[in-house]
Amino acid sequence: MLVYHGSNHVVKEPQIIPGSKFLAFANMLIFMNWRISQMDKNKFDTIIPVITAHLVDRISATENILEDEAIEKLYASQLYAFLEDEKTKVWQYSTDKLYDLYKSEKTDGKLELPEY
Repeated sequence: MLVYHGSNHVVKEPQIIPGSKFLAFANMLIFMNWRISQMDKNKFDTIIPVITAHLVDRISATENILEDEAIEKLYASQLYAFLEDEKTKVWQYSTDKLYDLYKSEKTDGKLELPEY
């Protein structure tokens, strides 16, 4: 079977890692030769703007605010501080889950991450 995974690196023995409804990018990385827990800085720096853009769009649309205001709100949140830190693995959550965490933080005044 041929699997195209967006890299010129040949994966001789792909690892199939079951996805999760809360880990949006787990399914995208399913055939990669490295594990999610071993994300290197270049890959992390590439994926964070994509995740942030999706979350900003969601905040903007749901709260009916301008994108600039949504960006300011997200950047001021503890969630964003966790999202920027690869070690927290928060970047693996789906946009829906990230938005739920964002809403909870705004409502409760604190961020509580789920344990998986």
